[in-house]
Amino acid sequence: MSFLMRPLAVAAFLLLGAGPAAAQTQQVYWCAGRDGPTYTHAPCSGGKALGHKRPVAKERAAPPPQDRARRMNRAQLPPETRAQCSALEKEIRQAEARLKARKGPPPAGAEGDLAIQRVRYREMRC
Repeated sequence: MSFLMRPLAVAAFLLLGAGPAAAQTQQVYWCAGRDGPTYTHAPCSGGKALGHKRPVAKERAAPPPQDRARRMNRAQLPPETRAQCSALEKEIRQAEARLKARKGPPPAGAEGDLAIQRVRYREMRC
């Protein structure tokens, strides 16, 4: 009996998992009614198809998780080291921007200086 039940259980599981995926792909329509706007899954006359939900500004502007981890690690450092880390991070970003904006090959030693700054940043445990 269990030999027959296993394929049925797998099939039921797959069907249940396919339901939410199909629901997520449905188109939503905005329709103007006499009581105000309504939203429906069926097209209506004069209705407008809505696209996917746009991310909220807070979601787009939220710092990535590694930035939060970096802030927490930096908070444990002494104040003078924190200031040095901030200054060094600013220098690294400026040097990277200069190298990226430069047309042609970078000047001799520019990439080496940037590598030295990155090593110092890591050694300070910023």
